[in-house]
Amino acid sequence: MEGYSRMPYQEITPEEALKRRGKREVVLLDVRTTPEWQGGHVAGSVHIPMDELPMRYQELDPDAETLVVCAHGIRSASVTLWLAQMGFENVANVRHGLSRWEGPLET
Repeated sequence: MEGYSRMPYQEITPEEALKRRGKREVVLLDVRTTPEWQGGHVAGSVHIPMDELPMRYQELDPDAETLVVCAHGIRSASVTLWLAQMGFENVANVRHGLSRWEGPLET
């Protein structure tokens, strides 16, 4: 298709993210603000707020499968694109974010 450019990352549903976490080791990167994180987050997820990511992305393994999540999937889409541009090849945005997450959350 002329003029069509494929996104450099995957979009997955919250259900698919839950399945992947159950089958293998993945990094679930939560990019929400600290107050949002404290209000409830997925156990075992890595918390790096979106505005801190340019200074802290080296804490992440670029070879690990990384699923990026926020509240509704908008911020995480931007972060996922940025990580892909920084060389993360196995990165996916969790579309709709935690607004449709059916797994347990902890505070």
